[in-house]
Amino acid sequence: GLSYHYVIAKDGTQTMLIDPDYVALHGGYDNERFIGISLINLGNGFVHANMPDATPPEKWIQLQPGKYGTWEPYTDAQISALVALVSELTSKYATIEYVNGHEDNKDGKNDPGPLFDEHWDKFLAFGLARGPRPASTRNRVV
Repeated sequence: GLSYHYVIAKDGTQTMLIDPDYVALHGGYDNERFIGISLINLGNGFVHANMPDATPPEKWIQLQPGKYGTWEPYTDAQISALVALVSELTSKYATIEYVNGHEDNKDGKNDPGPLFDEHWDKFLAFGLARGPRPASTRNRVV
């Protein structure tokens, strides 16, 4: 019931799980129209210090009081790999018009979250628009 076209590990390693010419069920309601890319990240709210490859809890970033205000940061390697992958995909698929996150879909998820806000301009630089969303995830209560 859940699949992605690509997964990007914290060290920047990209793995293609499903060719983008095929549908993957990765979130939202338009799977036939989206290329799904997942960044390995624990997101917010829960510090899983004993999980393999988890960022140490002291490096998580507190944005709001309470458990849902703590977020695991994305690595520079992940962001660089994602930029390279989006560049490759926009070159290969001329019909790509916009980029969005789960938080932009109707499924109620809150990722990639506020720690990704500073990176959106890297993708908009490809001439892509951002899908509909609140003005800033930093101002959202999650």
